[in-house]
Amino acid sequence: RLVDQYKTQLSTSGHSNVCPWKDNAVPETLIQLPGNSSYDVLYSCDRRLSSLHRCQFLPEIDSNFLNSKEFLSALEAAGWPARKKIDPALILAACGWEARPI
Repeated sequence: RLVDQYKTQLSTSGHSNVCPWKDNAVPETLIQLPGNSSYDVLYSCDRRLSSLHRCQFLPEIDSNFLNSKEFLSALEAAGWPARKKIDPALILAACGWEARPI
């Protein structure tokens, strides 16, 4: 109901006749993951993971995060086996971390 109310407001009073956004949808690129395909996303994550595995030290992952309901439900949704040890580098790579030479 609330969405319908805002939708009506935007289409009637939210935009004037000269507004450049009226009848102009948000570009799909703003709502997509980077990359052209799921393969690209997985490839770049794997590349980041490989770079992190070459590091001698990585930051510790907060145990509260690892035990959080959100993280555990994400693991379950991904089909991660229960009680299987999680590589901290994998978490960092999934979050966009990458090791680069300085």
